[in-house]
Amino acid sequence: MSNINLSAHAIKRCIERFGVKEADARRFVNDRMRKAVLTYRQSDGSMIFSAEGMIIVTNAQKNAVLTVYPEPSTVFAPEINKAVDKVVKKATAKISGILRELYSQSAQINEDITVCYRKLATCRNPYDFNAQLSKLKSQRNELEKEIRSKVAEKNKLTASAQALKMR
Repeated sequence: MSNINLSAHAIKRCIERFGVKEADARRFVNDRMRKAVLTYRQSDGSMIFSAEGMIIVTNAQKNAVLTVYPEPSTVFAPEINKAVDKVVKKATAKISGILRELYSQSAQINEDITVCYRKLATCRNPYDFNAQLSKLKSQRNELEKEIRSKVAEKNKLTASAQALKMR
């Protein structure tokens, strides 16, 4: 969302809360929106962004800023960030453990596929091995799908934690 419109309320809040002149309010908010991080998406379609000490509440359908306000006090930022880090570390460790197990299973299936190919090259009846090979490839595809899902979950968790951290 760049070059976004400001509601009359948002312009008033820029003047009141950030000391910005009315003529500069739109540029002031748009500059921050370019660097903003999405911190929350509400069920009504509005989104909340955080940038440079400012919280920006938008309505995506209308491409408009509804209001702006300063980020909450950062007096407790170190404690909050420490708690976020602790939770993220625990969650990513759990996901990493699951990924290690999935990678191990994938390696075993790849070894089984290699063995199957060796047998296929020397057998008289390839039908038995082709069926087994097909089953192994299907299992490998399912594992790869699950691995991609877990990696995406881990990346999303890390990105969400960065958005939650107080600056």
